[in-house]
Amino acid sequence: MKSLLRAAVVLCVLLCLGALDGRMSQANTLDLLGAGWNKSQVTVLIKDSEQLTQQTMLDVTAAVNDWNEVLAGIENAPVLTLVDDAKKADIVIIIRTGDRYALGQTLTRTVGRSGCSLRSAFIQLNGEVLGQKISSAGLRSVARHELGHALGLRHSDDPSDLMYPLFDYHDLLLDEDVIISDYDRDGIGAIYPLQKHCPVPDFLFWDE
Repeated sequence: MKSLLRAAVVLCVLLCLGALDGRMSQANTLDLLGAGWNKSQVTVLIKDSEQLTQQTMLDVTAAVNDWNEVLAGIENAPVLTLVDDAKKADIVIIIRTGDRYALGQTLTRTVGRSGCSLRSAFIQLNGEVLGQKISSAGLRSVARHELGHALGLRHSDDPSDLMYPLFDYHDLLLDEDVIISDYDRDGIGAIYPLQKHCPVPDFLFWDE
């Protein structure tokens, strides 16, 4: 019971970012999962499906590369590496299409008494919104957002951040990329320098 309580406390950590980037008038928060990858390389599989075209592969790969640019400048952060073997994948990404699917969804699994070490992540992306195919820029934006969750971020309350929970419907149909903001970067920067102090995993905890 104490282990579960400690894990819950860690998962409720908030990163307060009100004084950064000149936004002094209103305090903003970026909610952290309270967990990160405790390894130098995190493998990513873009799973084959009927909806996976050459263009969607390029779009999701671009989102992975965008996060790698951010991770490269952060102490103790991992590198995302694409693989084609599901058995070797830490993060699995699949694209599905249809109104019964969410625009994007990430399921993460953590291990350790404190729940501070990620073990795996599953990302589902939807290629449509309200029955219309989203643009390449829209798919890249949603993929970036879901990868942010897979790296340890939850949601921001600032609409200008990638990790804001709502996307503009029109932006997803047009050629409008939502990029990784300075606040998103600061969130990742708050997680990974501390990962080396994460206890040895010995407890399983699910987060959705």
